[in-house]
Amino acid sequence: MKNLLKILCAVALVALIFVACEKIKNATDIEFTSTFTADLDCVVPAGSREINGNFNSSAEIDLTSDPDVNKYLHNINSFDILSVKGTITAVSKDATLTTTTIKIIIPIVGVQMFDTISLIFTDPMELHPTVITTLEGNEPEKAIENGLPEGDYTIGVSTTGNTNEDDVTFKMEVAIKTKFVANPL
Repeated sequence: MKNLLKILCAVALVALIFVACEKIKNATDIEFTSTFTADLDCVVPAGSREINGNFNSSAEIDLTSDPDVNKYLHNINSFDILSVKGTITAVSKDATLTTTTIKIIIPIVGVQMFDTISLIFTDPMELHPTVITTLEGNEPEKAIENGLPEGDYTIGVSTTGNTNEDDVTFKMEVAIKTKFVANPL
């Protein structure tokens, strides 16, 4: 009976220590936000109005360019995409965006697949060379669990769409606000 009581006390003590360690580990979580940007050069070729003035452009963002991400790179447990905003910073002539899609492509840990966030804008937006135009999405928060894939610390950004004019060029800056959770223990 004494041995059984000792064993039960030892099991209870181990369980208590384990729960306390997990709480201490969670208490050491570090949260930080970062905003990453990518510049996309969009070109609608001359003579393409017959095919609805299509454009597309893409870029990659190196997450390690942020000092905090770089510091906690191997200890990141998760990150959230909080918001995505596209800003037309330059345009060669007056035109109207008839449709626009901004995609964020994120590699998934442990598999050769990607998670994608798409913002689709179908309301026409006027573009003028002297006016900065912003496209903001009301997308939900996107949580990426399990941290960052080992060795692949980039996310892709792309935009596609149509304009009512051909022979138009414009520059879009895409800003992605993120929140990271890291645990250095």
